[in-house]
Amino acid sequence: MAFQSNLDQGGNMVTTFSGSDIKMIFGNVEIGNIQGVSWSINREVRPVFVMGDPNALAYSKNKRGVAGSIVMTAFDRSSLFDIQQMSEVYRRDQHYTPGQDHSAGTNTNPFNSENTRSAVYADEVPPFTATLYGMNEFGKQMVMSIHDITIISEGAGVSIDDGIQEAQFTYVAKNIISWQPVEDAGVSGSSDSIIADAQSSLGI
Repeated sequence: MAFQSNLDQGGNMVTTFSGSDIKMIFGNVEIGNIQGVSWSINREVRPVFVMGDPNALAYSKNKRGVAGSIVMTAFDRSSLFDIQQMSEVYRRDQHYTPGQDHSAGTNTNPFNSENTRSAVYADEVPPFTATLYGMNEFGKQMVMSIHDITIISEGAGVSIDDGIQEAQFTYVAKNIISWQPVEDAGVSGSSDSIIADAQSSLGI
C-alpha cells in the first residue's frame, strides 16, 4: 500500500526552501558552481527642512537602486570562464600595439571592430537576466528573477588555509521580481521544461 501524505489528499502546508533546493540560470544557461547570491533594493529618501524647525517636515522619495553580490566556486578554471567564452566583446585592446600605421591604404579603423574576442574580464559580460528557481522534495516550486544584471567588480584569491577557491562578484541590476510560488506545480517533466514554464510565468 502506498503511503499517502496530507499533500496527496489535497491538504495545504507551509513549506520552505533551502539553498540546496535552488538553481540559478544566467540568461538560458544553468550555472552549476553558485555558492550564494544576495540582493538589496535601496530607495533614496530625502528629508525636507525649513528654517526655524530642526525636524524634517516631510520625506521625499527619489531614485531606487538594485545591487547585490554573487559567490561562485572555482574548479579547474575561473568561476565565470564558460560564460565569458560565450560573450562577444567588440574590443581589441588586449592586442593593441602602439604606433600602428592607420594611414590611407591600410586599415583605417584603430579599433578593428570587424573582429571580436571573448570577454577577458567579468565586467565585460553583457547584461543578463538571472532566474532563481526552487523546488523541494514535496514538489513545491517557487521562482524569482533579477533583470539586466551588470557585473561591476570581481574579487578572488587563494590561501594556505582555504580548502576551496571562490570568487565574489558585485553587480547592479534594473529591477527584481521577487519570489512567488509556481501554482499547480508538479514534478513531472524535465528540469529544463519546468524551469522554462517558471520563467514564462515571470514573463522572461
